[in-house]
Amino acid sequence: MAEQAKRGRMSRIRRLPADLRDLIDRLLADGLPQTEIIEQLQPLLEARGERPLSPPALSRYATRMESVAKRFRESREIARVWCQEIGGRPDTEFGQAMIHLIQTLAFEVSHKLATEEHTPEDLVTTLKDLSLLAQRLGSA
Repeated sequence: MAEQAKRGRMSRIRRLPADLRDLIDRLLADGLPQTEIIEQLQPLLEARGERPLSPPALSRYATRMESVAKRFRESREIARVWCQEIGGRPDTEFGQAMIHLIQTLAFEVSHKLATEEHTPEDLVTTLKDLSLLAQRLGSA
């Protein structure tokens, strides 16, 4: 039996309560400097008996979140291009639904490919499957 790849320990921020993670996400999205985010979080963490958040931990988390956001933006662009190529009209309700479906699938696939080990053949097969799906949706 093949040994499964083990995940490392969950990051410090991922172990925080959801409301604090949401606050961090919102502050990062607002473009607040990481030093200010840490300063704002300090009293909240202390009130809950949590350890202070280190700058490197926040920096690693921000980098990962930006990577996810970049993949999301790329998947939206891919969905838009596919819809144009297969003749979908993005201004119709069906076109919008198709864009959303392809966007969601492209994001999920790109995230999975980026976070797990895959061969180049896996990537080609996945892209072929997504293209076929887009083509079939466009002709539906």
